[in-house]
Amino acid sequence: MKYTVDAKEEFEKYVNYHDSILLLNGLKDRLDQGLGYYLLLLGLTTGLRFEELVGLVFSDFNFNHNELNIDKTWGYNNRMPTGFGPLKNKASKRKIKVEGTTMALFKDLFKTIPDNEHHLVFYNEKSI
Repeated sequence: MKYTVDAKEEFEKYVNYHDSILLLNGLKDRLDQGLGYYLLLLGLTTGLRFEELVGLVFSDFNFNHNELNIDKTWGYNNRMPTGFGPLKNKASKRKIKVEGTTMALFKDLFKTIPDNEHHLVFYNEKSI
């Protein structure tokens, strides 16, 4: 017996501009409620893959040039090797520009969160 799921319509695959602005503002309003909101904010504003987001370390943020260095991933589930890993492909290694407001929020965040063994920005007890 086989079961397939119908392909999604194009409009179901993406958040439209209006909804993305609502989401962005909602995330910014909730940043004081936990690090997960920062992760979602950065994902929304950069388009990074989840494993790239959770693999970010403090030194990947260049606040002088508003850039992120993307050169690794983090194994976040049992199907992946533990720790840092390679990107999806060679073209995935990149530096990306991030708008100043988001970078300023992270600059302020870094003053309040402790460092950890692997220097992960989005570290929690399940990271290892």
